[in-house]
Amino acid sequence: MSDSLHDHPHQDRNGKTTEWVVRLGVVGLLTFWCFAIFRPFLMPFVWAIVLAVALRPVFVWIERMTGGRRKLAAILLVVLCLGVVLVPTILLSESLIAGARAVSSQLDGGELKIPPAPERVAQWPVVGPTVYETWNLASTNLDTVLKQFSPQVKALGMGLVTLAKQAAVAVLLTAVAVVIAAFLLVRREAVVKIALGIGAKIAGDEGEESVRLAGQTIGTVAKGVVGVAAIQAALDA
Repeated sequence: MSDSLHDHPHQDRNGKTTEWVVRLGVVGLLTFWCFAIFRPFLMPFVWAIVLAVALRPVFVWIERMTGGRRKLAAILLVVLCLGVVLVPTILLSESLIAGARAVSSQLDGGELKIPPAPERVAQWPVVGPTVYETWNLASTNLDTVLKQFSPQVKALGMGLVTLAKQAAVAVLLTAVAVVIAAFLLVRREAVVKIALGIGAKIAGDEGEESVRLAGQTIGTVAKGVVGVAAIQAALDA
């Protein structure tokens, strides 16, 4: 009888421990699933936060110019940023595509000519003689060189395709981040309040101060980048 009474508390503790383990496992699994779902949007969201802090002075100026209409200011900011990002990208892409087509058509028609290598190339240390010989062979018989280095040419082509895909993804993520940043700027008071609240819950007053310091740091870095770009543009002009 006494043994059974002693066993009941032990069984209760084991049952509660098992229940807590199951709960923690379910919470951990749900957390992992949520992270897996949110992971593709994590980088655009972080980039959007940085852009929102960096573009805040521009947004405030546009908002003032539009008579305090935040939604209109956000739309204009998105159009401006997308123009800055997309227009050079489109122009560069068209230039690269046109150049690739020209080279391809010249190769197909046998019109691509490579000038002979200068004599000084042969005097380069280590690689000079090999480069000189290959260069001259390409100038007289390009098909032979292309066949000889076909694995390297294919690898180069695949590398360029991969680079183009990465650039396209980067442009797309930037566009998404700009849209999210505009939304954050429209609701900036509520967003700042939430960020400060999260910082306070994590580390109290120090966490709140860290959030403020992070915002000031991003703004200072953005101003420095713009200043350096302006000075460089002025020097180049």
